[in-house]
Amino acid sequence: LAVKIAVKRHTGTIENIYTPFGAAYLQKGKDLSDIQAVIGTGGPLIYGMRRRDALAQALYDETEPTSLRPYRPALMVDRLYIMSAMGLLAERHPTTALRIMKKELEVLK
Repeated sequence: LAVKIAVKRHTGTIENIYTPFGAAYLQKGKDLSDIQAVIGTGGPLIYGMRRRDALAQALYDETEPTSLRPYRPALMVDRLYIMSAMGLLAERHPTTALRIMKKELEVLK
């Protein structure tokens, strides 16, 4: 539930509006529908038994068709809590930070 609420807070929506020229769509917020990966971190997502199920709550849900949530991203876990450190490292050594993250992030199947 926490993942679903967090993603809803950060994801935009599409709204059907009516203009003098007819119906149109208005995007509010960020369109995350085409992102390539959702990366989870934190105790329950690292040590939990149902990590994939928890992260899958971030995905597009047909019951909320106006949500711009991701459709088919890779689901990954920061099992070593390296994301914040890699953000700092990336300021001076972006290639090294990216290489480490690609090696250490766990892809959930």
